[in-house]
Amino acid sequence: MGWREEITTAVDEWIAVEGGTGQRPRWRRIGRAARAGEPGGYAVDLRGTELNPDQLESLRLAGPEESGVEAGFAVTETMQSGSSLTVKVAEFADPVDPFLWVLQQPPTFLLETLRDGIAGLGDTPLGSLLASGSPAGEPARTEVPAGLFPEQEEAYRACLGTGVRLVWGPPGTGKTMVLTLAIGDLIAAGKRVLLVSATNIAVDNALKGVMRGRRHSPGDIVRVGPPQLKEIADDPQVSLPLMVRARLADVESRRARVSVELLGIRSRAEDLSELEASLVRFDAEVYAEARALVTEPFGDAASRDVRVSELKKAAREVGQSLAAAEQDLNRALKDRDDAEDSRHLWKQVDALLDEADGVEHAATAAESAALQSQERLRETQRDLREVENRTGLAKLRSRAERTDAQAACGDAGVQFREAHDHALKARDIADRRRAQIAVQAEEMTRAIPFSDTEIDRRDKAARGAATHHRTLTRSLGELRTALATAEDEAGRAHLAETLIATAEEQGWPARHGKAAALRPIVASEAARKGPLEERYKQIQEEYERLARDAQGEIIKNARLVATTLARFRTNRHVFSGHYDVVLIDEVGAASLPEVLLAVSHAQQTAVLLGDFMQLGPVVPRALKDKKRPDIQRWLVPDVFQHCGITDPAAARTHPACTTLVTQNRFGRAVMGLVNGLAYGGVLQAGPVVRSPRSPEDPEIVLIDTDGLHELAHVHLTGPSKGWWPAGPLISRALIDLHGGDGETTGVVTPYGDQAEATLEALRDIERDGGPSAEVGTAHRFQGREFPIVVFDTVEGEHSRAAVDGEGIARTGGERLDAQRDQAVQRGHDPRTDSCVRHRERHTHPGGGTEGAGLPVRTAGRPHRHVRSAGSPRQVSDHAARTERATRGVRRPSGGGPLAARGGQ
Repeated sequence: MGWREEITTAVDEWIAVEGGTGQRPRWRRIGRAARAGEPGGYAVDLRGTELNPDQLESLRLAGPEESGVEAGFAVTETMQSGSSLTVKVAEFADPVDPFLWVLQQPPTFLLETLRDGIAGLGDTPLGSLLASGSPAGEPARTEVPAGLFPEQEEAYRACLGTGVRLVWGPPGTGKTMVLTLAIGDLIAAGKRVLLVSATNIAVDNALKGVMRGRRHSPGDIVRVGPPQLKEIADDPQVSLPLMVRARLADVESRRARVSVELLGIRSRAEDLSELEASLVRFDAEVYAEARALVTEPFGDAASRDVRVSELKKAAREVGQSLAAAEQDLNRALKDRDDAEDSRHLWKQVDALLDEADGVEHAATAAESAALQSQERLRETQRDLREVENRTGLAKLRSRAERTDAQAACGDAGVQFREAHDHALKARDIADRRRAQIAVQAEEMTRAIPFSDTEIDRRDKAARGAATHHRTLTRSLGELRTALATAEDEAGRAHLAETLIATAEEQGWPARHGKAAALRPIVASEAARKGPLEERYKQIQEEYERLARDAQGEIIKNARLVATTLARFRTNRHVFSGHYDVVLIDEVGAASLPEVLLAVSHAQQTAVLLGDFMQLGPVVPRALKDKKRPDIQRWLVPDVFQHCGITDPAAARTHPACTTLVTQNRFGRAVMGLVNGLAYGGVLQAGPVVRSPRSPEDPEIVLIDTDGLHELAHVHLTGPSKGWWPAGPLISRALIDLHGGDGETTGVVTPYGDQAEATLEALRDIERDGGPSAEVGTAHRFQGREFPIVVFDTVEGEHSRAAVDGEGIARTGGERLDAQRDQAVQRGHDPRTDSCVRHRERHTHPGGGTEGAGLPVRTAGRPHRHVRSAGSPRQVSDHAARTERATRGVRRPSGGGPLAARGGQ
């Protein structure tokens, strides 16, 4: 069985340990997304997640529930910067409560692609050479760029030579610089280069130098996968999505037009929504009524106030007149009442006079009746004479008529005499009564105080005063009613003007006008939105279909393809390519099969650069414990161990390994610590490393947590993991302190629970301000650089040995058998303040060899059982003790790193 078959069977076992084949991708929620930058841009905090950057393909922006993912928005661009992932979706995308989702491949996905890639290899001379464990090659015999150390020159020649060679270089020894120079010359020489690494940041760091060298032409370089450096992600000559976009300009233009139109629809709908939300306290009808009230003639508050003043003055004057009229009325009524007796007497006089008139009338009537009787008597007498004066036959014939005439004349005489007598008597009575009344009336008249005329005058005066009083009373009432109305209208006018002023100060009328203009537009656009979104989806699908072809062409024509080891085998265009040179950085962190797979694609040269003293590949404990030879040979060791290199001495003597030992990144204190713990003193200070700092400006600061009592107790959350409150509180204080100086901080801790507790403490204060620091275990920080690194050992006063999930143990005063160490902090220059973390291998009762810890011991400190129970979230209960937890921390006057007073 050849090496390819052995690896295939070993990886099959790894797949079985991870759950076997047949698992399907599933949507997993990564985290809440916040708008960032231009429309369609969102940022996601990746701290606390285990997201593999090489699986950032099927990303969608959607709501918090998985049921809404398919209806979400596809991510078109990604850029990872540390713990922050920036994504781009359609500009018009605006999901409520947005979250980022990934269609996560099963744990076996990368393993299956690795297995299939190895199984599909044909004749691979360089891959077989490395598989044999005896790499060899011939360095190029060429001039080297100026400024390189001798060992860097050797590494440079290896990159331009042939065969398979190793380069061992601890942090700061110039591996990236060598890669940068070599790649530039390889491209210039017409070679096709594949640059891969276990981490995105390592790829970007090397690629950054190549780009700055500007020795390439457009299309020579392509970065496949999500960059972590913004300058690479934004470079249209390097970033694959931007290069594809340039090639698909026509489709991109159509997509952009639809996107802009949809963005306009969304923007106008948002504008309307915002306008309506801001107008919730604005009543347009009330405002219109108020405006109409104050704009009518003399309708403003000032004019209405003048009207109120005028009415008050008029009412006051009428009131005064009414008071005077009331006095006049009272006097007139009194005068009228004073004449009441006289009026009564005059009525009696009038009654007497009426009586006199009555008897006079009766006498006159009797006399008139007598005269009428007398006239009838005369008529009957004339009739009788006329009959008696007839003669002859007429006389004889009128005998009866004469008798009747005589009778009538007799009757008339009787009536006359009676009437005459009655008239005489009536006249006598009347004359006598009238004489009596005249005397009596004369006497009464003389006794009456007021004359008829005076009484009439007083009655008229009383009636006039009463009429005047009524008129004034009515006028005052009308004035008061008008005043009340005017005051009410003036009050309404004042309220209206206040309402108008407030509304105009808030800009409500203008907003209402805009909202009124927008409503019909938004309503009409709502019907167009669905079809436009469908159109965008179709164009997007067309773009993605054409992009796959464009990617293949771009990658095929590139002289340098830069990506990660994982993406190298998952991207068919990269994997199917032929490369003259394969350069693998951070190779110590990669599994041997994936290194062999990449090397097998090299036709002339493969150079593997890394530091076997740093964290190695992550292999499940269950797999490591298997005794199968194929697993122990191909999966457990890294490439250096596979080639027989297990320590610095072996590296320096290996014929196919170049060692870089001159470092120019750390100060002497950090270098001395790492040299003493891990590198056996092989590291040497380069010319730019300055002399040791003064005690006031140290590179390494140790903070003693003695005396913090319960804050310094470790809470076990399992047999080999835990957390303590002191770490998050102190870390937060240090982050705040250095953040004030513009320095970023990375917090490294051995345990995931401690990282979670620290993140909770930081998020309590970060809110919407973005991440203040990155937090994680050693694996998360592989290849990263920070000006300040805080290493939280999670070991407090009187704590016993704690074991993390990766098998690290702290054993108090026991000797540390350090076989692997890593100076994780990578400052930008030797003056960078730093704390240090390193990777150790220990011997301890629980077994295991991996992890991280800070070698700080307290001599003679007794060990006591570590308190168990508790949750990482309990750290918030101790927030008030932050000052106490950092009581011993001070900032040196020289502006250097944190210093700490010694513990008690």
